[in-house]
Amino acid sequence: MLTALIIGMTPDVTENVSRLCGESGDICVYKTLESYPDLHEVARLANLYAPEIIFLQLWAPGDSGVEPIRVRKVVDEIRMARPEAALIGLLPNLEQEGSQLAGELGIEDILIPPIHATDFRDRIFRALDRSAGMVKGSIYSFMPAKSGSGATVTALNVAGCLARHFHRRVLLLEGDLYSGPIAVMLNIQPEQSVSDAIDYSAQLTSASWDRLVTKVDGLDVLATSGVNCSVTASQFSYFRLLSFAQRRYDDIIVDLPGVVDDAAEPLLTHSRGVYLVCTPELTSLALARRRTRQLEMRGVRDSALGVVLNRCDQAELSKERIAELIGHPIVAQLPNDYHSVKQSIESGGFVDPRTNLGKAYLDLAGNLAGLAPQRHPGVSRLKALLRKLAPLPESSTA
Repeated sequence: MLTALIIGMTPDVTENVSRLCGESGDICVYKTLESYPDLHEVARLANLYAPEIIFLQLWAPGDSGVEPIRVRKVVDEIRMARPEAALIGLLPNLEQEGSQLAGELGIEDILIPPIHATDFRDRIFRALDRSAGMVKGSIYSFMPAKSGSGATVTALNVAGCLARHFHRRVLLLEGDLYSGPIAVMLNIQPEQSVSDAIDYSAQLTSASWDRLVTKVDGLDVLATSGVNCSVTASQFSYFRLLSFAQRRYDDIIVDLPGVVDDAAEPLLTHSRGVYLVCTPELTSLALARRRTRQLEMRGVRDSALGVVLNRCDQAELSKERIAELIGHPIVAQLPNDYHSVKQSIESGGFVDPRTNLGKAYLDLAGNLAGLAPQRHPGVSRLKALLRKLAPLPESSTA
């Protein structure tokens, strides 16, 4: 479950929020304070409980309130002690004084009674989305514009390049819980799968995580096993999974299916980049344009969307014309090399980096990592060694 801390000034406000957390079934309130603590106590509670959500009452009328300067100091202390926590402001009513203080503090997510369950959950998700940018690991998602576009092969090889050639800690996460092909392509038979990770997202530990992932040539893979496809997932389940994984990896590469269900929404909204993989055929290009619009309607930022043009040497149109048709820039062009892809799958590995296709995957991986393409083979070996020697963070829950 997600963990929460409530700091209030008036009992009716804190009781309302505590009740909503309990009714959600996904938020465990570790501590509720009905009066403002001193700054030392704020830091102690943030470090002791490490809450993922902090509800903080910002203002109260009359004698029940505290001075705005003290509220500001408490907010500053929370942001220093627990910068990755989702900070949600509480106001007892719509009076201008409270709203103005929230604006001055830069707190965008506010709850004001009466708070309905749907509004409560929506506000929580928005706050969690904002806080996701404070967490270490970067998430990049690949999805097909049309079935057979090569999105899974692209995701797999980009993840492999980041791990093997850029020496980064990388997780390849399969988003298709029912028919994902990654285990087959890598010739692995995972005993546990991404479905298990979602089901037990509230109890993830370093030990259990090591049993969930399969290591393939320096890459951690969380794949679909094809054995147990029954999973009870919610957006909170995916958030807990991503929150845990982001603290362990530099990069998380997600292979998404063409249709992403509502529960898996965090895979999209938490992604730094969402890349549609399409081919030069007109049907694929038309579906890519449609898909980008659908993603924008689901809250994916326009700036986060990019198009990967696969089998680009078969294109009859220019790169500029294709980008114009889709309405988004082409961030990478991958040549058609069926033979190399076939060989990599038969060997249960990755496309040979010496081929033109392999070099294109390296270029794309380098762009994601923010590293110049010419630095591929020997990039940051000292940093890689230091990263491998650094202890991984321990965590008892997501």
